[in-house]
Amino acid sequence: GVTLEEFICRICPDYVCRMPEDHLMGESCTCRRELYDDFDRLGIGNLAGRDLNDGFSGGEMKRSELFQVLSMRPKIMFLDEPDSGLDYDSLKIVGKELRAIKDEKSTTMVIISHHRYVLEFLEVDTVYILQNGQVVYTGDMSVIPKLEEKGYEQFLGEVTA
Repeated sequence: GVTLEEFICRICPDYVCRMPEDHLMGESCTCRRELYDDFDRLGIGNLAGRDLNDGFSGGEMKRSELFQVLSMRPKIMFLDEPDSGLDYDSLKIVGKELRAIKDEKSTTMVIISHHRYVLEFLEVDTVYILQNGQVVYTGDMSVIPKLEEKGYEQFLGEVTA
């Protein structure tokens, strides 16, 4: 198998280009500290030497997947329910990391979520409600309490975009 550490070093130009292939992740590499600092920021430093996704919990898997995407420094990210299946501690870690990316303004994020926490934590710019592939509502975060109180039915059938 391939460990999480090996996988990241092979997909991420920031880690790969600075390391000779024959001593990938050797102690003398300064980027080893950077890599592990990045792992620790998402709470997955203890997973680095384990086979990729082998025996990871749901939260560990989500944080590992997020790390894999972030290490590629994308210009745009589509995140489908990044908060699903996470316990509260993992939710805070993922939310904090996504917020840091938002604050850097280096990556555009399109987030699909059915839960308030990540959306509020990120202070999203725009909320869209879709029905059958059509935008039926465009607005700001003020719609969230209305959704929680009355559900989606109030928006279906009226196109505001």
